Parts: sequence; C-alpha cells; structure tokens
Amino acid sequence: RYDQALLDHSEAVRLNSNSPSFLNALAWLLATCPDAKYRDGKRAVELATNACELTSWKDSYPFDTLAAACAETGDFELALKWQTQALELLRDPSLKPQFEARLSLYRDKKPFRQKP
Repeated sequence: RYDQALLDHSEAVRLNSNSPSFLNALAWLLATCPDAKYRDGKRAVELATNACELTSWKDSYPFDTLAAACAETGDFELALKWQTQALELLRDPSLKPQFEARLSLYRDKKPFRQKP
C-alpha cells in the first residue's frame, strides 16, 4: 500500500514541515520504495537534506536516507560520502551491518531498495 503510505507521509510533512522524523520518513519512501512509480530521488534528496539540517547534521538516520536518495539519483559519490557519515554517527551497533551493506551497494553503484 505504497500509495497510502505516500499520502500519509506527505500529510505528516504538510502538517509539520519542521519534523526531521516526518521529513526523513517521506524521503526514505521516495528513495527506497521497491515500486518505481513511487520513487522520486530529487525530492528525496531535498527532504533528507532538510532533515539533516534540522538535526544540525548530527543524526545518522537522515544521513542514511540522504545517501539512499543520492544513490537513487545516480550520485554514488555523494551516496558514499553520506553513508560513511551515517556510519560514523551511528549509535546503535545492531544497525551497523545494514548501514555497511548499503555502503557496499553504493560502492557497486547500485541503489538501495526496501524489500516488498
């Protein structure tokens, strides 16, 4: 139900455009959705960048999303930069394998896709 998720996330951002969590969630969907018709890398980069700014560039999750968004647009150099930063800021060691797996994808010039 990606259509409903897109509507819900978009409405959350509309209601509170200063919420890094809402911006990040919408950007993640737009960058990583397995259904191509819901992906919008350019908008995902904008939203994830806003989330990074609102967290003063100190939270790993918006960096992870920004990396995925850059990979979706084909900018794997920036995807590597932001994913590396995400790994450096990561506080939850249990997520390290997932973050490293995405870093490996970007090295191979492949975008990340959520599992359906």
